[in-house]
Amino acid sequence: MKISLVSATAVACLSALCAFAGPALAQTGVKPIDPGVRVIDIERAFKQHARYNAEIEQLKELAKSMEAETNKEKQSIIDMEKDLPNLAAGSSERKALEEQILRRKTDLAARTRIKQQELLEKEAKVYYFTYKEIQDEVAEFCRQTGVSLVLQYSSDKVDPNNRMSIMKAMGNPVVHHANIDITDKILFYLNKGAAPAGNGAPAVSGRPTTGVPRK
Repeated sequence: MKISLVSATAVACLSALCAFAGPALAQTGVKPIDPGVRVIDIERAFKQHARYNAEIEQLKELAKSMEAETNKEKQSIIDMEKDLPNLAAGSSERKALEEQILRRKTDLAARTRIKQQELLEKEAKVYYFTYKEIQDEVAEFCRQTGVSLVLQYSSDKVDPNNRMSIMKAMGNPVVHHANIDITDKILFYLNKGAAPAGNGAPAVSGRPTTGVPRK
């Protein structure tokens, strides 16, 4: 089908108008339409989340305490083993001591596994509730600002000499963005009035969104 002269003329006029309007809008300072999309660096949000860091420090202290208790029990068992050479082989005293040592070793191994599992579960909950809190703050931000989509990305600079850094960058879903990172804004509300864990602050899982107007 051939394009009519009127249609061709209309297309030409429209193209000229668009070409003229682009520079004109730029000169008048008119902002482009907001795409309704933002990005957030979740990894950085975790690193700079005040209460998350406080709770992780508590877990580290708990791990150190558990390790010290385990080492103390190990040393006690070693001291018991030092008495074995002083007892005659096959004697009832030696057999009783060997059985006691075996029981303590078995009990220690079992308790250590249980405590390690409990520690991992606590750590998982801290991760989960912190991530949930970040999600809630992002959702509140979107509700108040009208943003319809927030993408996760990494703001880390690529180290050309580090293979893992390069691979991480290649896996980044956001290749480029123009000043739409809301990480600092979300962190502001996450840390607003936050007190260190264990000092009367609500648990991460129980912290509501601030409700403060977003910008």
